[in-house]
Amino acid sequence: MSSHLQACAPGSPSTPVSEILAVSETELTAAPELASEGTRIFDRIANIARDGRMILLIDPKALLDSAERDVLAACAKAASGT
Repeated sequence: MSSHLQACAPGSPSTPVSEILAVSETELTAAPELASEGTRIFDRIANIARDGRMILLIDPKALLDSAERDVLAACAKAASGT
């Protein structure tokens, strides 16, 4: 495998899971628009009143789409030699 292709190998960094919560539908609301580019990484908010926390929930499809764009950009850059 050439070094150009190795740079384009897919994958994403991850962190260990520290907590798993059960959240009811009544605790979920739509997230506000945080980005002007049209990509919504955070699509919902879990309002956990019992703990006094609000948690942004990631839309996995939007995250994957973003990662795919980054891989394609890296491949294009590697192919051009810059």
